[in-house]
Amino acid sequence: MTENVISRKAEALSKALRLLDNFAGDGIGHTDSEGETLDADDVCAELASEFGLECEPGWWRKVAEEMSPPPRDAVKAGDAEALLAHPSRGVLHRAIYDVLHEHRMSNMTDEDGAIGYPLVDLMSNQAPADIGTGMVQMVELADQIVASIPGIALQLDRKVGMYGSAYDPPGPCRAYTYEHQPSNLPAYSLGQAHSAAASMSAGDSIDRGLGLLKALEEQGFGVFEIEREKED
Repeated sequence: MTENVISRKAEALSKALRLLDNFAGDGIGHTDSEGETLDADDVCAELASEFGLECEPGWWRKVAEEMSPPPRDAVKAGDAEALLAHPSRGVLHRAIYDVLHEHRMSNMTDEDGAIGYPLVDLMSNQAPADIGTGMVQMVELADQIVASIPGIALQLDRKVGMYGSAYDPPGPCRAYTYEHQPSNLPAYSLGQAHSAAASMSAGDSIDRGLGLLKALEEQGFGVFEIEREKED
């Protein structure tokens, strides 16, 4: 696939996302045959949030660029670093690549007769010699390894409730603090929870705390304990 084709695909995708953004500005929505209502404002906010963006002018182009495949011109040039730097690849790609790049074959000797022939040399073109081609092969191998992993479970020290059962829900979850703030849509839902909790009948601090938890859960949120920095 040439860089021109990739550029045209990114441009077509950015136009579609821009059209969606314009619909959001007009408050357009749609209810499908199964009764699910899709609101353009909510869809834009959710999509931008998943890419770590705000719904600001030009956000659609950044999403399109990130979703586009890396240019094949970089492959031809043997530029592994340019491929690894593409937004479609992350820290896992880099980690796998680094392991492959440093690996030495224990069943082969190098040119000095020492055990441990570099895998990158083995994967590179020999005539003419070009180690860059082997490095690119390692990037592509890292792509295949990452794509073959259905999901990665991180074992975190997170517990639910006073009895400490493990917190490992299905699906992605985000943790928000004032320093690490949510996008507008989750922030709006938090505000709704705040209003609901404030309108509940008064009690002591325990009752108000439990009421706040109830209101947050109704808006799709929970609460994590975090260590506060000690004041001097």
